[in-house]
Amino acid sequence: MPKARTHRRGAGRSRTESQKQGRETQGVGKVAPGQDREGRANGKSRAGEAGQTLGRAARSGSLARSKGVSQARNGTQGVMMPILVACVCFGTAVALAFFSADPNRYLFSALATLMGCMWSYMFWVRLRRLQRR
Repeated sequence: MPKARTHRRGAGRSRTESQKQGRETQGVGKVAPGQDREGRANGKSRAGEAGQTLGRAARSGSLARSKGVSQARNGTQGVMMPILVACVCFGTAVALAFFSADPNRYLFSALATLMGCMWSYMFWVRLRRLQRR
């Protein structure tokens, strides 16, 4: 079986507008040959950065993106979304049970109720996590 290819970010992929703006706001221009992103000569470091394991240039952008996602998920939006989806699931279950003529309406209603219960549990877990902070 052939090995899976790793995806490389090449010249074929263009940056989105938000990525371009983020790059412009950081003030990072072109890097001169023999220098790193901070304008220092390669291999040279400042005395204050000697003890750090990861410099600013070594940090990945995915870490910053994952922090932004987790902050949005932990706030009010992260609590409201599961309860709204649960309400829709329970409403769909009632609509299927009472207003549908399908022979399997009770089966579909039970599945929608089960989904509503799962989303209600997710709401409860996130609410408890928010209360503990």
